[in-house]
Amino acid sequence: MKKTSFFIAAGLMLFAGTFLSGCMEFEYTGREFASLSGMSMPKYFQKKDDLPPGMYEIIGRAKITAPDSCDREDIRLKLLEEASRRGADAVCITSVSRTEVGLFESDGQFGSPSDRSMNPCNLTPDGSPIRENMAGKTVELTAETHKAVKVVVRALFLMDKKKLEKIISEREKQLDKIINKPAALPGKGD
Repeated sequence: MKKTSFFIAAGLMLFAGTFLSGCMEFEYTGREFASLSGMSMPKYFQKKDDLPPGMYEIIGRAKITAPDSCDREDIRLKLLEEASRRGADAVCITSVSRTEVGLFESDGQFGSPSDRSMNPCNLTPDGSPIRENMAGKTVELTAETHKAVKVVVRALFLMDKKKLEKIISEREKQLDKIINKPAALPGKGD
């Protein structure tokens, strides 16, 4: 039962991450290893203070830029998906910032749905929408200006130190075999 629910959760996470990542930009700088097996997902730490001391080694740095309207959970899922793809055992958030990137105009329909008239016949002769104000007078809807905000999340991708040391040791052994292997001389042994 536990195994099945994990696979369902992992599948949903990957689907959601893929589906929702369209509104996000992802950047990564660092080393990449074999992706994690389907049985384990990276651990997620909100801040550096939550990390167990001496357990992890940094393998890379990630940055997600998303509109302010993106849900925090969508960002978390995207980080976990990308970390898993790169073989990281954990993700640690290092900073979250919000930056104004400009202005945008709404068509007067910005706000709660109860604010809007649902009657399609409420149009001026030129086709622009109208509504009644608090005094019951018909007024034309005007465009409103709003701030456009982006969220930037920076994170570390981490690997268990012992696991990383083992991988590096195995790679060094493979490299030694390649370097120390005597080259075959042409014409010898033919």
